[in-house]
Amino acid sequence: MKANKIRRVLLIILVPFISFSQDKFKIRLQAKSFINDSLIIGVPDGVPMGFEELYHFKIEPDDKVNDLKVKMGFTNSYYSIKIETENILTGNTNYPKPVNFIYSKPQNDEMPVISGIFFIENGTFQIDLPSFENNYEVFLNSPSNIDFKKLKKSLSSIYVKSKNSLKPDSLISFDKKQQILKKHILRNPTSYAALWQIIFDYSEYHQEQNYQEILQHFSVEMKNSKLFKDFTFKLDQEKATAIGKTMPTISLDNYTQITLDSYSNYELTLVDYWSTTCGPCIKVLPEIVDTHQKFKNIGLNIISISDDIGAERIKMANQILIRNKASWSNYFDLKNDFKNKVNATAYPFYMLIDKKGQILLRSIGDFNLIKDSIITKLNNTNK
Repeated sequence: MKANKIRRVLLIILVPFISFSQDKFKIRLQAKSFINDSLIIGVPDGVPMGFEELYHFKIEPDDKVNDLKVKMGFTNSYYSIKIETENILTGNTNYPKPVNFIYSKPQNDEMPVISGIFFIENGTFQIDLPSFENNYEVFLNSPSNIDFKKLKKSLSSIYVKSKNSLKPDSLISFDKKQQILKKHILRNPTSYAALWQIIFDYSEYHQEQNYQEILQHFSVEMKNSKLFKDFTFKLDQEKATAIGKTMPTISLDNYTQITLDSYSNYELTLVDYWSTTCGPCIKVLPEIVDTHQKFKNIGLNIISISDDIGAERIKMANQILIRNKASWSNYFDLKNDFKNKVNATAYPFYMLIDKKGQILLRSIGDFNLIKDSIITKLNNTNK
């Protein structure tokens, strides 16, 4: 009896340490063509907003390694490496993370050169990096990288190779890709490479409904992993605010909320999620103003929610709205409650909501889709 009690106490003590365990990695990097120059190692391009923590990793800084997240205020993990004959990179990550090498020629307007994706994970590895071109394949002899190489080979048949190294290969069939991924997971139900491929695809295609079935084929061990739990939590958030669902209450700060009452006096409400750092958001603003002017008297309301924090950015956002003669309410998502509850992964992000608070449309970047729906619905309502 006492032994069981001790085991239970030990389990309670150990669980927090298990949950937040970190895998240590050590990379011996030789990049002879870049000696006395600098390379960057960091997360792949296109990480959706709200997904940054999934990609976070840590390299110990020293006189040759700079943490650009700290130094430059980046959202994601990037490290600048001053290249010597050999650089030793040590760090930690709580599960395999995808990264690239990036080379930007000093004082050159050309686009940076970016290697292909590879994974950093627990272990000691050697990388010999020659002068590389875009998508150069970096390979570490580790479980996730070996698995990723096999998966890429399986998927190669459904891509058309791009003739331009700056442009990605073209996917022939999304459905066929899901079938290949499912087969790969059935053969290797603990595949981090396959799970990351699903996350990459979600970031690009935003088709939450296509992943629910395929995710069930991972092992119990993988389903209990932090990456799986964090990703499926975000899918569940999007599912909860999918078309046909009811908008949740949004707490913007300690005093301001957007509730179901916010929509009840209007036939339609367009929620426009934007930022002063988003060029397309500002470019489309005059068209949103014009749409509001045409339809506000027959039931259109607009609510703007800005992803800007800090006095200067908030001031800039208000100036942009005033300059464009936007006459609706604008709020600031200071608690990230909107972004988290509806899983807004990019902007401009639009939601069209009826007077009962039911979500009619979600769209990233496509205001024409929203505009056409506004015209159709309000014209039919007012006949």
